[in-house]
Amino acid sequence: MNFSTAFQIILFILVFISKELVVFNEEVLVLLSFFIFIFLIINYAKSSINESLNSKLEEIKNEFDFYKNLQKQTVSYLINYHKKQTLLVENVKRILAFSLVELKFTENCFSISWCNKVRSNFEDKSKKLINCESQKNLFIQNFYLLDLTKFLSTKYKLLVQFEKFHIKVRTNIVLASLKSI
Repeated sequence: MNFSTAFQIILFILVFISKELVVFNEEVLVLLSFFIFIFLIINYAKSSINESLNSKLEEIKNEFDFYKNLQKQTVSYLINYHKKQTLLVENVKRILAFSLVELKFTENCFSISWCNKVRSNFEDKSKKLINCESQKNLFIQNFYLLDLTKFLSTKYKLLVQFEKFHIKVRTNIVLASLKSI
């Protein structure tokens, strides 16, 4: 803005004031003060304000770039962590599958071992029972054999005595019948 333009504006304003088209009250004075303030700022503080705004722009731009890079790093870390997590899940699944196979194998071995143990215990108990029963039967047989031999020997003695008696009776009858003839 050159001097002649400023002079023309001032004359224009003075004409409005002289014709009382513009009345000076509080609002007009505030408006006039505001325009003077803006004019002075534009003419005298333009470069310092511009430098300050440019420095703020650079700071904001640098901060934005920093946070943008930080966001990129965060996203890359998240992607890496996600990849590691999926690999970990796959490894855990493989380990669990292997563990399941091992558990099945262990279960089968334990089942076979348990069956063998039960069979062995059953055989041992059966042998003990058979041995006990055979000893009991042997004892019973010996007991009854002893009683039976006593009984039979007693009966045989009675039978032998009865036979001797019977022979004597027959001989007496035969003798008695011979004497009577």
